[in-house]
Amino acid sequence: MPVLSVRELLALARKRPGEILYASAGVGSNIHMTTELFKYMAKINLVQVPYKGGGPATIGLLSGEVQVLITSIMGSIPHMRTGRMRGLAVTTKQRSPVLPDLPTIDEAGVPGYDKAGWYGLFAPAAVPEPIITHVYKAMATVLKNPDTVKRLATEGAVAVGNPPEEFGAFVRSEITEWTKLIIDMKL
Repeated sequence: MPVLSVRELLALARKRPGEILYASAGVGSNIHMTTELFKYMAKINLVQVPYKGGGPATIGLLSGEVQVLITSIMGSIPHMRTGRMRGLAVTTKQRSPVLPDLPTIDEAGVPGYDKAGWYGLFAPAAVPEPIITHVYKAMATVLKNPDTVKRLATEGAVAVGNPPEEFGAFVRSEITEWTKLIIDMKL
């Protein structure tokens, strides 16, 4: 790709709508949806090439089958170091401590873009509240441990450990946001 920034990618995509291919880890994957959100917010037309997972999607980019890939920081760094992949921006609202010189997509030309991959601990709805509280407190303790924080930071991750009520509200907001995108884009 002859682009060195998100702004250059946006300009090229607007000049060549529907000609630039992006890799996804399959229909409905995090890579697919975060790229669709990027397209929607940037008002550009990129074409999805679905692969069977993130690894094959990365290979698709490295081999030149596709020109764009939104993927994890840690999966990208080795390829960025060898010069086979160029990082343009991170998807989060804040810059990554692992790649502090890389701007956010928000800074780089798509105001308001903020999407991060996340993990959560779920339990069946019938689990009694005291057990949920006990497990939450144990996990919160682990996530506050300096060694855990440091280890997660090396992976480009941030330990959050929200209480169950906050995490539930976050999950519901994610469902609402993604549902709106899917309906608006007719995905």
